[in-house]
Amino acid sequence: MATLLPERPERMYQRGRPEDQEFGLVELLYRRYLRDHWIEGHFSDLGFRFPRQSLNRQKYSEPEDVLLSDEGTYHVGYGVLEFFVSDIPTRLQAPGTHVFVFFPKHVPKALNYAHSELWCDTEQQTGSYVEPSSIIKKLLRAKLSQHVSIRIIASA
Repeated sequence: MATLLPERPERMYQRGRPEDQEFGLVELLYRRYLRDHWIEGHFSDLGFRFPRQSLNRQKYSEPEDVLLSDEGTYHVGYGVLEFFVSDIPTRLQAPGTHVFVFFPKHVPKALNYAHSELWCDTEQQTGSYVEPSSIIKKLLRAKLSQHVSIRIIASA
C-alpha cells in the first residue's frame, strides 16, 4: 500500500549532479526493510537480496528518503535500516571460490540522487558487477546482518 506525498524534497533530485564515488568509512547507508525481516532482535539475512542491494547514502539523503518511490508514493509498512560503509566486508572468499570484493557504488537516479548500490566484483577488478557464488552471498548476508540497526521502525 502506498500513500501519495505532497512534494519530493529538493535534496533528492539529481539535477545534473555527477556521480560521487568517494564514500567515507563512517558514512551511513540506508535501506528499506519489512518488519518480517527483523526476527528476535536481529535482521534476517534474507532481507539482503541479490543482485545489487539498493541503498541511499547519508551524504545526500535523510533516512526517510528511502521510503519514497520514483512514483512519488510512500512505502507504508516499511522501516529504515542503517549501517556504516566500514561494515561492508571488503573481501570474501570461501573454499574453492574466487575472491570477491564488495563496495558501495553511487548510482544516482533523476529523482533520487543519493541512490547507491552494494556492488560485487572479483579481486581481478572486471569493472562490472559480478554475481557472487551462493556461499559468498550467505556469508555477506550473515556479516552485514550483524551490523545493521533500525533507524525508522517498520509498522505491521
